[in-house]
Amino acid sequence: MGYRAPDKGYCGSCRALNGISNGYSNWIFLKILCDCGLVSGRKEGKWTYYSLVPVRVQEMKDFLCLITTNKEDCICNHKEDT
Repeated sequence: MGYRAPDKGYCGSCRALNGISNGYSNWIFLKILCDCGLVSGRKEGKWTYYSLVPVRVQEMKDFLCLITTNKEDCICNHKEDT
């Protein structure tokens, strides 16, 4: 499963990527998550431990709810006159 750091909420990359097929693209995926601020990494010796950033995850959740919630003025509610 991977190694777990002593701090609650952090895990090694093997565990962070658990359930996703192994491959180079997974490391790129983890890097993208770190670059956009959804995941933070902390080095301990040769290991890096990763954790979700709760504030950024909530921001992403709020954004997704905003763009997927039907609103009165939504373009999808307007019928095109033909």
